[in-house]
Amino acid sequence: YTGALTAMVGDTASLASLSDDCFDLSDNYVAIVKEQAPGSNPSTFSIPENTPEELGVKLWPVPAAQTLAVSIYQPKMGRSESGRLEVMDQAGRIILSRSLEVETGSQQLELDVAALQPGFYMLRCYTGSSIKTVRFLKQ
Repeated sequence: YTGALTAMVGDTASLASLSDDCFDLSDNYVAIVKEQAPGSNPSTFSIPENTPEELGVKLWPVPAAQTLAVSIYQPKMGRSESGRLEVMDQAGRIILSRSLEVETGSQQLELDVAALQPGFYMLRCYTGSSIKTVRFLKQ
């Protein structure tokens, strides 16, 4: 194993690409150590789950080669909101940005990722009231 393992809230180890280098989760044992963040109270630590009241973003296929399908779920808000999708590299540089109108309920769109170099990226979805970030791997 070489590289770094990174897991985000909502990642499923068997579905998400968690490593930035050579690593096969099924062939290795991993010890995960939870560290207390400065100023936090360990007795109140919790990991929020994506509920129907929160903005949801799903991506497929992962890894992506040419296009990345994006499904956005916006809970009931009674109106559409202006939003934005951004694809960022591991250094946080914005590689791609796209404006969109986010409607209540689910909507799907495709992003052309063919020109991206192979590696890990983050897709961030902004609405007027929410932000959701999801990682993906480009082949």
